[in-house]
Amino acid sequence: MTDGSKDGSSRRVRPIDLFRDRNYRGLWLSGACTGVVRWLEVLAASIFVFEVTGSAFQTALVTFFRFLPMVLLGAAVGTLAERLDRKKFMLATLAALCIVSGALCLSAFTGHLTVWQAMLGIFLGGALFATDFPFRRTMMGEIAGPHRAGAALAFDSVTNSTTRLLGPLGAGVLYDQVGIYGAYLLCCVLYAAAFLTMLPVRHAAEATATVASKYLTNMMEGIQFIRGQRMIVGALLVTIITNMFVVPFASLIPVIGKERMELSASLIGILASAEGIGAMIGAIAIVAVQPRNFPRTYILGTLFFMLGVLWFATLDTFLAAIAVLIVAGLGHAGFSTTQSAIMFSAATPEMRARVLGVLATCIGAGPLGVLNLGLLATWLGANWAIVVMTAEGLVLLAVVAAIWPELYRSPRPVSEKAAG
Repeated sequence: MTDGSKDGSSRRVRPIDLFRDRNYRGLWLSGACTGVVRWLEVLAASIFVFEVTGSAFQTALVTFFRFLPMVLLGAAVGTLAERLDRKKFMLATLAALCIVSGALCLSAFTGHLTVWQAMLGIFLGGALFATDFPFRRTMMGEIAGPHRAGAALAFDSVTNSTTRLLGPLGAGVLYDQVGIYGAYLLCCVLYAAAFLTMLPVRHAAEATATVASKYLTNMMEGIQFIRGQRMIVGALLVTIITNMFVVPFASLIPVIGKERMELSASLIGILASAEGIGAMIGAIAIVAVQPRNFPRTYILGTLFFMLGVLWFATLDTFLAAIAVLIVAGLGHAGFSTTQSAIMFSAATPEMRARVLGVLATCIGAGPLGVLNLGLLATWLGANWAIVVMTAEGLVLLAVVAAIWPELYRSPRPVSEKAAG
């Protein structure tokens, strides 16, 4: 991989430079559409499940089933991404999910939607997001080129942060004004839009020496490569800790909003979007500044995010909770915006899809945390469950930071020999 100091890569990359490339623009728009679906569908389904069951645990299962495909498919999909036509695979997935959302919309409109149907839709949608890192994001990095890949992926994370604001807001308003079928109808429309914006994209994967390799051999080589890269190992551990102990807190926002704050669906949508506001602001700032030390931004952002979530769990007023979640979102931006860029820059071309596939699996550690949080909530209540889980995450983050000091240093792109 080309070092950041060469080929003009020391110049600051402007978003407008990336958007002049219609292929990057198409992938970005497609990701923006599916990003809105991700957060819209989860909140709408969570409100629906809580209204039907009154169970904090079953409500948390919505987030569990969203993350589960990442655990089951992440690393495997990362290897498959080297052997399949990435664009065709993504188009087929988007078309299938458009049909699924349409079926759920019809079921809800006719009054036949059940909890298990909503859970199934969440799980199938999660399968798309398990492919996002090794398929769409790898394509974005390759189209942008080595010296612009970090900025390209960081800007895509800005978009994801924005969708975390728009998705919950849309879910709350639609649920209040139309019903859950309105949320599923919008999901169907957005999947169709994602399909159409990706359709004209032209992409040729970077040539690698492992195209003809066997599937299991590729996967094992990817894992072996990661084991030799301390930067990647440390960052992946931070990802696991954050997604297992902190990110699941969002699954209980509908419960806290309904039970503790007595909010309508629209206000719950505003509450759930507050973190997205902070994440969007923080991500825009990171892309504008383009810090040279992504790992340090990553670890400090994670710490800030954890402290913000811990503070949120102690509150019981709507406006205070909004303000604190915005602050937490600023930290989450440091975590999420730099995550893919670290992996992409630290991996050789033939290992990128596999490394990003493992990253998707680590993000998929969330289901274990969601189950734990849901069980704790039935025993301690939603707020105290979040306090306990986040405190555990802070302790583990301190341990990783002490053992992997590489997380405070700027990454150096590895040589091609590192893969062998």
